Amino acid sequence: MRISWVVLALFVILISGGCADKNAITPALLQTVDITTISDSEKLAQLGAAYMDNQEYMKAIAALKRAVWITPNDPAANNALGYAYLMTSDCDKAKMYLRIAISLKKDYDDAYYNLGDVFYREGDFEEAMKNYKTAITITPGYTKKSRPFTGEPFVPIQ
Repeated sequence: MRISWVVLALFVILISGGCADKNAITPALLQTVDITTISDSEKLAQLGAAYMDNQEYMKAIAALKRAVWITPNDPAANNALGYAYLMTSDCDKAKMYLRIAISLKKDYDDAYYNLGDVFYREGDFEEAMKNYKTAITITPGYTKKSRPFTGEPFVPIQ
């Protein structure tokens, strides 16, 4: 399904700040977007985040892959793509993109934490704790997604 120019224009206005609520990407709008028509990696990352919020992980991956293709040296896009792959249980791809994010930004606490979540999901609690501790070392008091190590099965953070 191709997106009409009117819908695309409304979408661009919406996420570029033309409306009062920059984050008001509605589920109906998400269903009409053709990511192949978007060439701005920031807008693709915002779209990927909106898909993640709706738990539409495969669509998020598609948008974020395009964002990484456009700007491969963007640590935030690589981190987001790695996290999206984690939500689909593709731990190998999640690790790959999270490690790329860390290689691009050595002090990227969120990427270390997300990598910890990958290892936690795989049952490698020692490696998970190592990455969680790295995130906390980078940013003392890091509590964005903190949870105590309990050995409980991984549950996607929502």
